[in-house]
Amino acid sequence: MSILYRIAKDEGIALDLWDGIVTADEYLASVQRLIDDTNWPPHRHLHLGDLQTALLDPSLDESALRRVAAIYGQHLDILAKTKSAIVANEAFARSLFFQQLMTSSVSMVVFNDLSTACRWLGVETDWAGCVLSEMRAELRSRQ
Repeated sequence: MSILYRIAKDEGIALDLWDGIVTADEYLASVQRLIDDTNWPPHRHLHLGDLQTALLDPSLDESALRRVAAIYGQHLDILAKTKSAIVANEAFARSLFFQQLMTSSVSMVVFNDLSTACRWLGVETDWAGCVLSEMRAELRSRQ
C-alpha cells in the first residue's frame, strides 16, 4: 500500500500521503476507504494531499482519475463545502488534470510546496509537516 490517510479530528482536516509507486487500484481503494470512514468529512472540511514522494504507475491515467472523480461526485453535498490542497512534484501534471475534473464540485488547488498549501488551507505548516512525516514513516515501515 502506497497511500495512507489520516483524519485529524481536532484540526478538522483529512490528510493523505502518497509514497513510492501508486497504482490506480490503490488510489480507488484509498478513496473508498476514506469515504466509508465515519470520521469523514472532518468538521472544517479541509483536505491535504501530499504526493511529493509519489511515483505514478501508468495505470493511474486520465481514465482512472475520471473514475475517482465519479466516486467523489456521489458526495457533492460534502464536496461543496470542502477546501482541498494537493502538493505534488512528479505527479503535478496529473494532479492538475484531477483538479480540472473536480473544479465544479470542490475548491481544489495544486501546489508544489507544503508551506503554500498549508497557508492556503489555514493550517500550521510545522504541524502538517510533522504529521506527514509520521505517516511517511508508518507507510514505509509496512513495506
